[in-house]
Amino acid sequence: MRWLAHKYQLWIVNTASESQLYLWDNWKQLFPWVDKLVSLSPAKAFIRSVQAIQHENSRLGFGRMAWSRENNEKWTKQYREDESAKLGVSFYCTEIWAPDWNQVDRTGIPPDIFVQLYNHPSSQITREGLIIAIARSIAKENAAAIESAIAGISKIIPHSIVGKISRSWSPGSGFPNHIQDMNNWELHKVLEGRNEPSLAHRIRSIFKGRQ
Repeated sequence: MRWLAHKYQLWIVNTASESQLYLWDNWKQLFPWVDKLVSLSPAKAFIRSVQAIQHENSRLGFGRMAWSRENNEKWTKQYREDESAKLGVSFYCTEIWAPDWNQVDRTGIPPDIFVQLYNHPSSQITREGLIIAIARSIAKENAAAIESAIAGISKIIPHSIVGKISRSWSPGSGFPNHIQDMNNWELHKVLEGRNEPSLAHRIRSIFKGRQ
């Protein structure tokens, strides 16, 4: 698809701590800032959340979720309100697409805004955080508002660090995956670009210890 070569400004807001950002008590603090970013697109945004009951292969259903506070409460709280079920729900990721992924796939028009809340419990560095991808034309026109929102998100996420790059949606420049499929190594690569020797040294030490 032609849109896969579309250029984006991309931010990673990452924490190595177990912060459970996917629970409403935590996500509701991030929601206003994410809402500011999503509103930069004139298109209606929609939410896709991947969660499952532990040790089961089937994904939990949430139905079609247009971007709203109510639906953000839905994906963070549904299946978790019962205390006995709460421990059995595994969270993998939640994505916000503007326009909706189905429209992007059907029309080939590139997304304006993409936000993913990721959760990698086994990672010592990229434990939880946000991937934020904004079409470069929109990013240039709204630079101050975007940087303010990124700073607000970073303050809320405990012990967070921020990495920033420009890239196309498709793989390139050393990235093997599309933006929505970025793995731990790719997240590390963006975070290392912050030119923080301590972080780079920590990443190398972890990988060396696994050899």
